[in-house]
Amino acid sequence: MNPLYQPASLSRSILPVLLFAAMLFTRPLSGQETMVATDKADATGFNLVHLPPLDTLNAVHPPSPYYEFLWIFSDGNFINKSLERSIDYQYDLKGAATASVQTQAIATSIYTGGAPPPRIIVLDTTVVAKAGVSKKSTAVKPGLFINLQRNHTRMVPLHTSTWILSVRNNFTQDSSQYLNGNLLLFYDGLIELIVTQENGDTLLVPKTDAADLKVFSDFTETEVLNFFGGSSGNRYMVADPQVSEYYKEVYVIPFEKLFPQEERHYFINLLNDKDLLDKAPEKEKGQVRFMAAGILNDPPQLSPVLSGEEQERVQQLGLPPLLDNGLPVTDPIEGNTFNLPLGTLLMDVHENAAGISKGHDPNKLAITTCECPAGSEVGQKLLFTVDFENDGAGDVDKVIIKLDLPDGVSPSRIPDTLVHSHPFINPDDIKITRGEKSVTWELKDLIIHPVMDFGAGHPSTYGSISFYAFLETGKDVSILDGQQAYIYFYSETNDPVFTPPAEISLLTPADQAYELGDFNCGQCVAPSIDVTSSFPLPWWLVILILLIIGFAVLFAFLRRSNT
Repeated sequence: MNPLYQPASLSRSILPVLLFAAMLFTRPLSGQETMVATDKADATGFNLVHLPPLDTLNAVHPPSPYYEFLWIFSDGNFINKSLERSIDYQYDLKGAATASVQTQAIATSIYTGGAPPPRIIVLDTTVVAKAGVSKKSTAVKPGLFINLQRNHTRMVPLHTSTWILSVRNNFTQDSSQYLNGNLLLFYDGLIELIVTQENGDTLLVPKTDAADLKVFSDFTETEVLNFFGGSSGNRYMVADPQVSEYYKEVYVIPFEKLFPQEERHYFINLLNDKDLLDKAPEKEKGQVRFMAAGILNDPPQLSPVLSGEEQERVQQLGLPPLLDNGLPVTDPIEGNTFNLPLGTLLMDVHENAAGISKGHDPNKLAITTCECPAGSEVGQKLLFTVDFENDGAGDVDKVIIKLDLPDGVSPSRIPDTLVHSHPFINPDDIKITRGEKSVTWELKDLIIHPVMDFGAGHPSTYGSISFYAFLETGKDVSILDGQQAYIYFYSETNDPVFTPPAEISLLTPADQAYELGDFNCGQCVAPSIDVTSSFPLPWWLVILILLIIGFAVLFAFLRRSNT
């Protein structure tokens, strides 16, 4: 027999093995994240699918990232900081056999090492559910009246934080003695420095600007979810001179007929201050406070449930004297100032402080963009510039920079080479890794000295890189708003940082840099690099597959020889 001859039986015997290997090498297609609802015997099942994978940095080993979920159900219940992306829920339909219900899940990615900023994914669905007995959500502690919490720990600029304001009637027994009143959320609070004294105690000091004026946060109310009927409330500017020394805005939600042991939850979405990192202190830790207040109107014989510390706080704010005459506020639309009636008894307050950290300067990201000539295969040319500073205690010789890219900026269009670097980096010491929606630069053999040795701004204490990217035709540059870079230093004394939202500069033909220097807008030749060319399987599995194929071929050949 000709040893080069392959009989048909041999081809058929190894065909299944080859097909199996091909299936293993096929990269599954990831779909759009969504919520899938399933009608079960005694509940409705909800499953979050196709959530973006949370990849850690190349060659870095921070704690594993994970998702936390805030589940909101339209019967007024919720589950906060859940780790489950699949749950079964029984809706309280208040006597109806079936009803249309809405379910929302807010997914926040968490990096326990304080690494990249969390990604916020909001998913919701409306389905017809069968009646069941839902487990009531409880947030208010026994003996108290209100509770305030939020869905994620870190305040990231331009991300939406969901605040859960809960109220419970722990005080009356007779169903005829229900409670009426108002819930208040004070926000746009004072930026405070957390100063550690020599004895170890901490002191809160207001942050001031160059003109010695107090610095306040600037959040924007975007949506209020109220599943209990009645008004969803209104926003006002605080006009009282004493209260406005601490809070600039207040959101007021009225409630009626809160029966004994009944608990209600209201969900307030706030768009975080875009300049929050710039308002943080340079060296000390910082915080911004939010405060909820529960005020009763014509209550039965009840007394406030304020702790000693809370009593001092409301006196500091000047709230108790305001109840008889209302709270001076300004209508943000009409512009008129008046006293807003709220009730007669300040029953409870609950403050919630959010820590903030400085967006380091020169740890920053800048993006310069200009329109490509007509007929180009891309719409805009982008120049990303990332600056980083060594504020640790020793030299840094390796830095990793990662950027999560929006839709419309493809990693496959980013060239392998940097446009500029400081200090100079040998091309062999630069490694680029492209993810599905991210790009990571690994910079080795650097010598970045600490600021404490040479002083801030010294050329040897900071580094900088610039690289090109391209925006697809038809995409608007506004999708770059909020773009940030994550910077990881290979040093035990340098914390990872993420930059404030990028400074975006739009060049026009009238700008001198439009056709000059490194950034030539007249040349928009974008590369097209196959980011899926690397093996999607671990090396040991590749070897195992090759061994299986080899043994299958050998077995088929020996079997053929014996016959």
